[in-house]
Amino acid sequence: VSVNDPEIVKLAKEIVGNENNVVKAAELIRRKVNRMILTIAGIVFFRDSTEILETKEGVCRDHAILSARLMRSVGIPTRLASGIVHMQGRFFYHAWVEVYDGKRWVGFDSTRTQPVLSVTHIKIASGSISETFTSFLLDGATIEVVGEE
Repeated sequence: VSVNDPEIVKLAKEIVGNENNVVKAAELIRRKVNRMILTIAGIVFFRDSTEILETKEGVCRDHAILSARLMRSVGIPTRLASGIVHMQGRFFYHAWVEVYDGKRWVGFDSTRTQPVLSVTHIKIASGSISETFTSFLLDGATIEVVGEE
């Protein structure tokens, strides 16, 4: 997810403003992407964040790609994450981003209105696009329960 598109950089700076706290700045971007991108199931191909921004629609993966690009363009250390989420009594594939706050990775899901991930988010993979979205296998997976602070 590159960061050098002038339109993306301009938008990210407008969203973040003078906020210097990494988590607070990431939350501003998460909220903006949540309001801006219409979630539409059925988009099966990978799209560049520029196309996602132009169409203003996408699946969870598109939300994550655009969020990561905006966050990285203002210097927020960000990685993509994928896994499953439980909703409506079933598990579904899902994607979101994680931001490094200097001590730990904090999850942000722009498809949801809540500012924090819920216990229904189960991460399977994280990292680059290929590590996150093409490595969706449970072989060798571990589960780590992270409590609230």
